[in-house]
Amino acid sequence: MNRIAQISYHVVTRTIKHNELLHEETEHFLVLFENQIVSNECAFYIEEVLDMSYRNFSNQMGLLYLHTTKGLFSYTIKDNPATFIHRYKSLK
Repeated sequence: MNRIAQISYHVVTRTIKHNELLHEETEHFLVLFENQIVSNECAFYIEEVLDMSYRNFSNQMGLLYLHTTKGLFSYTIKDNPATFIHRYKSLK
């Protein structure tokens, strides 16, 4: 499989340890291949992805939405997803 594009997304895990709230942020990648999009948790065939959209919620972060036949999946990203979205739409 040829990797066409990738974008990093961030997952924040909140835990309480010794009465203190801790935040742990991990970085993962959403990878676009010719026939699927793969995240750390899921893989979607291109036919299952109906649309892709993006919303800013601060100067530094936004949400990339995958509208799929399995439901709506959101990914917190820090980079501009314009190239990733454009390359996805060129496959459709």
